[in-house]
Amino acid sequence: MISHEAGISIVSVPYPGSPPSILDLMGGRIDAMFDTATSSFERIRSGEMRALAVSSPKRYGLAPDIPTMSETLPGVEAMSWLGFTMSPGTSRAIVDRVNRETRAVLAMPEIEAQLNRLGVMPDPSTPEEMRLQIEQEIALWTRTAEQRQIEKR
Repeated sequence: MISHEAGISIVSVPYPGSPPSILDLMGGRIDAMFDTATSSFERIRSGEMRALAVSSPKRYGLAPDIPTMSETLPGVEAMSWLGFTMSPGTSRAIVDRVNRETRAVLAMPEIEAQLNRLGVMPDPSTPEEMRLQIEQEIALWTRTAEQRQIEKR
């Protein structure tokens, strides 16, 4: 998406996870990388790594001085998020209880503070909001793949 919108060529180097790519970045073997805040936030905050931009639609609340990609390349956005899922046969009562309890834990100041130190900004949702989020992500990435003529395998 970025290379297409910026009109540049980016070589994608597949890594088995963040730690080896961070080591290569810090060791000067690669020039740049895309990563999640949770993997890089401590190093960015300490000055070991420099964040050029965030891919979220809005500036990152824990580092508001870092611009968004869309400030330079309008329309370039990609959020990373985590969701809590259960098997399809789980009763609605259990789903609602787990959702309620999870939201209560995430609202605890000490939990939120610990997550913030790790670069995580909790933003709990209802099961319906998560379903909508998934549907929007599928639509976005389907459209992106079609625009870039990326074929299904």
